[in-house]
Amino acid sequence: MLVPQHCQRARDPPVVADDQRARDHTEHHGREQRLHEARRQQIVAGLGYRFSDSRTGGPPTVAFEPPKRADALYNAFVEDSIEVVPDRVQLTLGSKFERNDYSGFEWQPSARLGWSPRADHFFWGAVSRTVRTPSRLDRDLAVTVAASASAPVFIRVLGTPTFESERAVVYEAGYRFRLGDRALLDLAAFHNHYPNLSSIEPGAPLREPGRQIIPFQIANGLGLTSLQEASASEDELAAYAAADAQGRLTARVVASIHCDTDRGVSDVPRMVALRGTYRGKRLRADSVKIFADGVLEQGNVDEAVALGDADAIAERSNTIRVFSDTRNVTLESSNSVIVPLIPPIVTT
Repeated sequence: MLVPQHCQRARDPPVVADDQRARDHTEHHGREQRLHEARRQQIVAGLGYRFSDSRTGGPPTVAFEPPKRADALYNAFVEDSIEVVPDRVQLTLGSKFERNDYSGFEWQPSARLGWSPRADHFFWGAVSRTVRTPSRLDRDLAVTVAASASAPVFIRVLGTPTFESERAVVYEAGYRFRLGDRALLDLAAFHNHYPNLSSIEPGAPLREPGRQIIPFQIANGLGLTSLQEASASEDELAAYAAADAQGRLTARVVASIHCDTDRGVSDVPRMVALRGTYRGKRLRADSVKIFADGVLEQGNVDEAVALGDADAIAERSNTIRVFSDTRNVTLESSNSVIVPLIPPIVTT
C-alpha cells in the first residue's frame, strides 16, 4: 500500500524582527511507503527532503552572520510493528535518521512494548531518543542592545558556531483500563533526561571603538554535563584533556587556572602556555583563579607590619591590577577573583 506523496511550500515567514527585511523560502518533499504487511508484522518506511533559502538585512543591532544562507535537510525513517503474542503483546521498533547542514548526522531511535493481559487492561512502556537540531538563531544571530542610558556600554547576544543539537532520552510507562462502555482510566508517567539544553552564557568583556561590549553566547549550558572547575592544577587539566581527546569527557569543562602567588609575575608565561595547550572540543581554560582575601596564611597583618614584611602584605592585598597594552583595569574583591587570561601581565 502506498501513501500519497505530499509536498508543502511556504514563502515569507516572519523569521526576524518587524523592522528587519527578510525573505525565507522553504520547500518540503516527503514520501512514505508500507514495505511489508503480514498477519503479525508491519514495516513502514519513508524519505523526506527540505530546502530552505533565507536572506536577511536591516539595522546592525539585529543581524544574522552570514546574511544569506541556504540549508538542505535529508531524512528517513523506518518502523517495524511486531505482534509477539496475538492480541496480547506488541513490540514496535523504529528510528528516524537525518542529515542537516548544522549538526551533521542525527538519529532518533525508539522502542515501545505493549501488553494486554485482558481485553479491558493494557500496559505499555517506551524508550526513545529525540533531538532538536540547531537553527540560524542558535548559530548566526547577533543582537546588540544598550545596557546604560548614560554610558557607552552594550550587551550583545551572539549565536555559537559550535552549538550542538539539544538531546533528550525519554522514558514512558502507562496503564489503561476501560470502565464499562462509558469510562476509560488512563495513567501515564514520564521521565525525560536533558543533558545539553540551550542557555545564555556570559563571555569576557571587550572593547570596540567608542564603546564597551558585554557579550553573551547561546550555548548548550543547561543540563547535567557542564561544570566549572574553579581552580585547576596542571595535572587536573592534563587529565581533562586526555579524557577529551579519547572522547570520554561527556561534560563541558570551563577551568580557571590556579595562580601560584609565590611566583608572582613570573608565573604568567606558564599560565598563558596552559591556556593554549589545554583547549579542546569540551575543555577550555581561559581564566585565572587568584586568591585576594586580605588574610595572611600564617601570622597576622600586625605581625607582618611589625616585621616590616611589606611583600607578604602586598601578596594578600585586596586589589589586583590587570595590565594590557591599551587599558588598566582594577578589580577588587573580599575573597577571590577570576581574571580572564587575555592581558599579558598580571601583578599583585
